[in-house]
Amino acid sequence: MLTRRFAIAAIIASALCTFVAPRPGLAQAQSKLDTVPKSNSLRVGWAVFHPYIFRDPKTNQITGFSIDLVNEMAKGLGDNVKVELIEDGWGTFAAGLQANKFDIFPGAAVSLRRALAISFSEPYTKQIYSLLAPADAAAKATSWKDFDKPGQKIAVVLGSTTDSYLGRAVKQAEVVRVKTVPDGLLGVVSGRVNAYASTTDSLQAMRKQQPKLAVVGGPGFATSVFAFALPRNDPQWTTWVNEFVREMKRTGRITQLLDKYGMDHSFAAD
Repeated sequence: MLTRRFAIAAIIASALCTFVAPRPGLAQAQSKLDTVPKSNSLRVGWAVFHPYIFRDPKTNQITGFSIDLVNEMAKGLGDNVKVELIEDGWGTFAAGLQANKFDIFPGAAVSLRRALAISFSEPYTKQIYSLLAPADAAAKATSWKDFDKPGQKIAVVLGSTTDSYLGRAVKQAEVVRVKTVPDGLLGVVSGRVNAYASTTDSLQAMRKQQPKLAVVGGPGFATSVFAFALPRNDPQWTTWVNEFVREMKRTGRITQLLDKYGMDHSFAAD
């Protein structure tokens, strides 16, 4: 009799466990690999970064290496998927990904600090960091270190990876943190700062707009690789984006875009 009671109790307990409703918050969030094609919209965060993303002064349209790349991505996600551009900032885009403000953020430098909050795809370009300065001053310099002197001011976008690298490299010059890339460029042109720090490809693109400025030669103060920034805890989305990056490399699309925007093939990531 006792054994029979235990058996009945075990059956009842098993049934109760089977029909207990899951607690709120335990359900796994749907992957962006599912939601993006269903919504027909790839939400892309962006901030100015020549020649990756910038507003063409002639057409007022947002263009650049990264824009072409995300348009290719949208095609791969479905015939009806369109890119929706959402402006953000280099100091805040990680929070934007965490808050589901957008699905992806292209052209982000991979760093350990950022990786604490977000994920990254495999890299598709790599860069050296240097300075943009008045042409006469750049011609006299052997490297960026000639600007790292008392009384010198170097501008950099606040919250960018360049900001982090420059802050560690500079010992004597004053680092002037600005909100946007145009602010930094204007600072050099107006003489408020002696140089502006960014990646060499970005500086070369800006030099075309400002022929009186030049990129400082010699070794840079840092190097980095660039990738798509992605939300954490979505491995399916990350896996698909990684495959997209590999296909862009295999098909030669990355080098085609480097050519289109006047960038050297050495900027392609391995």
